[in-house]
Amino acid sequence: MKDANTTTTFELTPQQRQDTVTKFWCYACKYKVLLGRQCK
Repeated sequence: MKDANTTTTFELTPQQRQDTVTKFWCYACKYKVLLGRQCK
């Protein structure tokens, strides 16, 4: 899904993108800001 007319804020490699997502979920989980669910 690449749009030549769209400039994304994050220009990351798939690995960096995965790391970012992981960090986000870890953060959200740690502070229980998403759906009030606990981390496994």
